[in-house]
Amino acid sequence: MRLPKNVISPLGLSRYQEHAALVYSSKRRGHGKLGLALSEDGLHFNESVDAPVIFTGQNKTESIADTSDYRFAKVAHDHLLTYTKNGRLVIAREEESGDLWDLAIWKTLRTGNPRATNGMFVPEYKYNNQYVLFYNTSSINFAVTKDFKDWHSPYRPVLEPRRHNFDNKSLKIVSVANISSGIAVLYESQSMRKRQQTIHVGFAVFSRQNPGKLIWRSEGPLWAATNAGRSKIELLGADIQNDSIRLYGSSVSNGLFTVDLQQPLKLDEVSRPKFELERHHKNPLLSPEGGEHWESSGVFNPSVVHHEGKVHILYRAVDPYGVSHVGYASTTDGSEIDYRHNEPCYWPRAWFEAGRGKRPYKEWNKAFGSGGGWGGCEDPKATLMDDKVYMTYVAHDGSPYLRLCITSIDIDDFVNHRWDKWAWPKVISNPQFGPHVNPPFGVRVIKSGIILPEKINDKYVIFFKEPPHVGIHYIDDIERLGIDEELEAHDFIYTRPGHWDSQKLSMGSTPILVNEGWLVIYHAVDKREGHKYKIGAMLLDKNDPSKVLRRTNTPILEPDADYENNWKPGVAYPSGAAIIGDQLHVYYGGGDRHVCVATTPLQEFMDHLMNEEEIHLTAEVTVS
Repeated sequence: MRLPKNVISPLGLSRYQEHAALVYSSKRRGHGKLGLALSEDGLHFNESVDAPVIFTGQNKTESIADTSDYRFAKVAHDHLLTYTKNGRLVIAREEESGDLWDLAIWKTLRTGNPRATNGMFVPEYKYNNQYVLFYNTSSINFAVTKDFKDWHSPYRPVLEPRRHNFDNKSLKIVSVANISSGIAVLYESQSMRKRQQTIHVGFAVFSRQNPGKLIWRSEGPLWAATNAGRSKIELLGADIQNDSIRLYGSSVSNGLFTVDLQQPLKLDEVSRPKFELERHHKNPLLSPEGGEHWESSGVFNPSVVHHEGKVHILYRAVDPYGVSHVGYASTTDGSEIDYRHNEPCYWPRAWFEAGRGKRPYKEWNKAFGSGGGWGGCEDPKATLMDDKVYMTYVAHDGSPYLRLCITSIDIDDFVNHRWDKWAWPKVISNPQFGPHVNPPFGVRVIKSGIILPEKINDKYVIFFKEPPHVGIHYIDDIERLGIDEELEAHDFIYTRPGHWDSQKLSMGSTPILVNEGWLVIYHAVDKREGHKYKIGAMLLDKNDPSKVLRRTNTPILEPDADYENNWKPGVAYPSGAAIIGDQLHVYYGGGDRHVCVATTPLQEFMDHLMNEEEIHLTAEVTVS
């Protein structure tokens, strides 16, 4: 690598138009001045006469003492510069028109987050006519602004350190680029142990349609190095292209060095078009009603029964004491609520549902909370079969010993709201100690029981959550479930390591029979984003529902809307689905507080699902 002779120390490197641009402290200009060198091939740098001169808000020249991590970005007609000063992010914009060969007067701007340490704007990109800045604290965040005065940023980071992974320490941005597959973010994670530095470099791709939406993140490091003693490695930046990454760094022992990562990702797979549900403009369909009322603290996780042109919605409702009931509403067109019952359609009755109220729930130990409540009948799942509505739900007595229960009601009583006709509940899954535990109590917890609407080989099929997978139980007589036998996993539908459903998954909607098989809407959690519940779809074999024919390789809906985050953040929890006309309606709980719906044309959705194949993303790395 060839550098100008007057380089004292490199301060940052980034891509600017067609050139690699190195910012450095300059001998010729004195210790308080910046130098700029440009390169067409990324290896041979020539000094530019016009290096940037930065003015602060007091119209004083910025001292470059204690500055680092300089990054250029051109967005529309603006030339932007980010750098770190005394451990804090500073943003500057070129005040005089010109191109890279005429960098002269720059002026600092207001930053969006006082805790930000460094960052970079996404080059040649705006989101809803706003500049997009990726920055880091200990995690990586992004913020948008139109005028550099008012900034808006999500409440949660878009990338966080991952336990038990190479990037389990604080994350720091190395470079940001706008490539064909999305917004690329190259980052580092460093650790020090016994004076030995270990540095790992990771890579992530975000959606251009939503810069806060993670498309892909490397499971392993693209590059790693270890240095001992005083020879500390400093990463200066990177030149990211569609098919390559050139990483720049410096160390006392090696000086300035480059690392070429050839075709670091199979980005053609990442760039495959995603298919997503469309949130209905009337969302949320149902929200809590104020006051001391049985549904005043939350209405969410809606199951549906589609019968004779009407969608009957059974939803979880939480009162001010955290006790859950089941509420009822209905719609004809799938989105306009025609009727909402003013009393619960199902309520706690048995001792294992805490229906007898042994003590006020507001006094119960917080450790006994379950999914946003402290007791009652939670998360109903309904199936219409044999002129009966079968409903499973989680019974919670305020202790950690949750039970899955089943009840039923004749369809005539159901549609006429004769709620006292519900059968007495039967426990189909008692708490037990076993190989699958629920820390810190060590109790096996089964939830999300869903009954297939038709018998297979003369047996009823019940899906349930057997953490972290889905268990499948077969039984000859559904009425004997909870009397002669409890749920036991005879088959499994498994999580997928490395995919968006890698940590846990659970059946959401009652399966719907379509031409291709049984269509199921499910939710899952990614190990890389353990705080987010996302929605996907799978297709099961008509004659063997344990066989998964297709599964979406990316979520079809992620919790990005305000009403999916304003109570319990990051929750889009599907519980029901119905085909109305040519549209698929997916009903889900938003943020453990609202009832929501999202739709899509059924045929278009099935065409996409049938074209899904297993994606195997790899990182192929060459270091030079």
